[in-house]
Amino acid sequence: MKTFTAVILSLFLFSCQTTPKLSEDIEGEYLHGYREVGVILLPGKNRTPNGRLIGKLRKQLHEYGLSTLALRTPKTERSWKSASVNWKSVEEQITKSVIFFRKNGISKIIVMGHSLGARYGCRYVSKNKEIDGFVGLGMRNNGPKELNCIYLLKNVAVPVLDVSGDAHHKDFRAANKRLLLTGGAFEQKRVPEANDKFRGFESEVGKIVRNWVDEQYPNSQTLMY
Repeated sequence: MKTFTAVILSLFLFSCQTTPKLSEDIEGEYLHGYREVGVILLPGKNRTPNGRLIGKLRKQLHEYGLSTLALRTPKTERSWKSASVNWKSVEEQITKSVIFFRKNGISKIIVMGHSLGARYGCRYVSKNKEIDGFVGLGMRNNGPKELNCIYLLKNVAVPVLDVSGDAHHKDFRAANKRLLLTGGAFEQKRVPEANDKFRGFESEVGKIVRNWVDEQYPNSQTLMY
């Protein structure tokens, strides 16, 4: 009964909120939640905040009460050099997003990325201590050190959720290598039959992320205004 009452109260307070306006210097799509947990989402190469995977996940997580901010990352050519050149712009956008979240009462911030977005997110979290958790979808271990997930994860101290699809041979092999990192702060989840884009498995991925968030922040509070 107490839990039901708390949920009703949270929804009532949420309905009374004025949605914060996204800063003009942040390029992305924002959905304001009622919990103190926020997620910054980074799409894969040349994908958008409303793409099939990130677009669905940002809405699913918002329905669960989380604030979500899906960023629009720069267009990347088919080269490591292009991806590396774009890093500075992505880093600035994530930092501005963190400041925006903190300003609006979000005390727990998770960075979540898919494919190239996971590489960028992993690099950011390895360098910045103000992030509380990292979720990597379809991560890879190849490429230069500054974009190599298995190398970068060694420097990540916060809880990590590593989600991969078993149907893509490269993702499968890469995930197996990352099993060596499994420890108290590292958790790996496989999605059987899913490919590297998780097409058709978006809801399952969303459920995995939601469960992990609840495990990490079981006592997250309702935002008060």
